[in-house]
Amino acid sequence: MGTQSFRAIAYLQYLANAKSIQYIHSPFLFELMKYVFDDSDKNHHPSFSEIESYRKKLMKNEIRIQFEDFGAGSDADASPAVRQGKRIKDISIGDIASKAVKQGKYSRFLYRLVHYLKCTEAIELGTSLGITTSYLTLTCNQVRTVESDKNVLKVAEETWKDLSKRNIKSYSFDLNEKWSLLCKEIDTIDFLFIDANHRKEAMIRYTLQALPYIHQKSVIVLDDIHWNEETFEAWKILKARKEVSLSFDIFQMGVLFFDSNLSKQDFTLRY
Repeated sequence: MGTQSFRAIAYLQYLANAKSIQYIHSPFLFELMKYVFDDSDKNHHPSFSEIESYRKKLMKNEIRIQFEDFGAGSDADASPAVRQGKRIKDISIGDIASKAVKQGKYSRFLYRLVHYLKCTEAIELGTSLGITTSYLTLTCNQVRTVESDKNVLKVAEETWKDLSKRNIKSYSFDLNEKWSLLCKEIDTIDFLFIDANHRKEAMIRYTLQALPYIHQKSVIVLDDIHWNEETFEAWKILKARKEVSLSFDIFQMGVLFFDSNLSKQDFTLRY
């Protein structure tokens, strides 16, 4: 099945199965949804508008950059050229901002999730232009973020400079080679957002490499779980693992909890 056909069918299935808050009987999830799923103005941080204004500025940026495509799944499709065995893309910053950067709706969701759970540190795999990172800085003491391509990371660093974001520690390396080493350096993972290589094997490997460093209150969010059959299969495998207590799917993202006090349950939720 083609990617577009898979997404269309998956979205129809999601709409048919997604539950609203009034149908949720888990006390933990009910309380979480009351705040995290409420995208009304009352739950907006004063800095949201500044970040979204900067996003619009990036969308108008016609400067072109070249970056190495380490994985799969980017919406920012450009004409790839093979150079020295590597897949290179040439694309404008505006196109990346328009197609590949997380929508404001979901960046705000991540902000509220981290804020509600009182996570002091967050880790992001897949920096892109640094917009979602900027949202996470509003509630975390420190955000660590990894972008495989140095040219893309340079743009993100300008984003943070212009938005006066200083509680960010950024890295540029191939996740396939060094993510496990960073896990050891960090030692404890509170919140992990995986928005990098959209291949089944990579999504599963990144998550499994993080598991030795999680604790009862840790949360892992995987992006684009309905991107294609591979990413959905990865999501199904990961949420079924014995370490996972509660999990939920909001179509764009899947969220995993590891608190042994929670019952083993899986939800499809409307957001």
